[in-house]
Amino acid sequence: MLSSNGFTGSSQNYSTLLLEEETGRLYVGGRGALYALNTSNISTSANLTVSVYFILCSLQTECYNHIRFLQRFNETHLYVCGTNAFRPLCDTERFNFSSGFEEGRDRCPYDPAKGFTGLLIEADFVGSVLLKESINSSIGDDDKIYFFFTERSQEQIAYPSQTKVSRVARVCKNDWGGQRTLQRKWTTFLKARMVCSVPEYELHLNILRDVFVLQGRDVQSSIFYGVFGLEWKNIKASAICQYTFSDVRRVFEGPYMEVQDSKWREYTGKVPEPRPGSCITDVHRSQGINSSRDLPDSVLTFARRHPLMAKQVHPVDLRPLMFKRSVNYVKIAVHKEPALDENLYTVLFLGTDDGWLHRAVEVDGEMHIIEELQIFAKPQPIESMVISAVQVLTDSVRLKQTHTVCSVLHLGLSLLVHSASVSSRHLNLYYCSKHFCHFCEFVILMMAAGGKMQHKEQNNNETSHKS
Repeated sequence: MLSSNGFTGSSQNYSTLLLEEETGRLYVGGRGALYALNTSNISTSANLTVSVYFILCSLQTECYNHIRFLQRFNETHLYVCGTNAFRPLCDTERFNFSSGFEEGRDRCPYDPAKGFTGLLIEADFVGSVLLKESINSSIGDDDKIYFFFTERSQEQIAYPSQTKVSRVARVCKNDWGGQRTLQRKWTTFLKARMVCSVPEYELHLNILRDVFVLQGRDVQSSIFYGVFGLEWKNIKASAICQYTFSDVRRVFEGPYMEVQDSKWREYTGKVPEPRPGSCITDVHRSQGINSSRDLPDSVLTFARRHPLMAKQVHPVDLRPLMFKRSVNYVKIAVHKEPALDENLYTVLFLGTDDGWLHRAVEVDGEMHIIEELQIFAKPQPIESMVISAVQVLTDSVRLKQTHTVCSVLHLGLSLLVHSASVSSRHLNLYYCSKHFCHFCEFVILMMAAGGKMQHKEQNNNETSHKS
């Protein structure tokens, strides 16, 4: 060793390190203290220290607070957990601890001498929806909330260059947490991976950017539409995948994953009853289980350790509904309209990261982009988008763009139909950037074909769609 310098603080038992080379900081967790050291000279007097004595007691060895978990939480804060005299607590830290500590059990070990590893997983949530599955349920089922997000992969995946996966998660609406285990925490949380791949290119789009749930006459006919992109930001490509409610439910009713030898593998052992992750139904009520607080600890412990499902949610026909190169779609809204020819047409409104709106129609199982509108003068992402069938703006809605007809869509075919009868409907599309919102009215002409239908489609050489 040619040269060295050292650091000695007032604390002892330095048990946790977090190195951030970009900022030149080495964070050191010890007994009762957290240090931020300058990596160029850890012995300098400019190092920062925060004392972390959460509680006081008389037994010196066991009652110290040993920092055991230390991870970056966001750009300004660290996430810190300590043993806290065998009552673990956690806090987000900016070198001025808040008073809002949170329960640290299952995140930090009780014993400062016990082996331990952990990872803070951050998720990018893109949407959620409440599906009222209790309506007309023959088993007295509960409503469920579905969440959609992208997170760092926990399980092994077939594509080593990709570190993130898209997820759909589910919890029961009346989940009140457990009585002893999982207190004030979800007892029904389950999550599964959503797959959106282009088979002919062996291209796997793993970043979920937006989701739209098109609810039908009943919950079972609901369709989930997802906008997917690539993890590599220097390549522009987007895919729209659609998933049926029954396929999503089937995955949540399937096998679980569990950690075995530090790897996630499919669990093949016995599953306790009632099934972990399921909602309270009439069968449970007949057994005296009226809420999540009545569930046995064995069920709650299993649910805590097995949140990930083994099977993946695949799209309809195992391929995207639409794929387009050189475009980053970031928002989606979907509308289905019955035409006078008794066919039901799906219209996609797709917002891009540079302020364009693409409108696509599904005809005979194929998607056709029939219009591209530049809706912002300066390129900027469309942050939100929603469709309304109400034709008149209320006084409570104040948007900067005037009420105008943006375009006309001939629904019954892409653009041109020899029609025998025509009716029209109006759709309002609201879309916003970070600074302002706009409103457009789309006129939909619904036609019943009286002769041979003719297609007139835009030149979309870069668009591939479902065959």
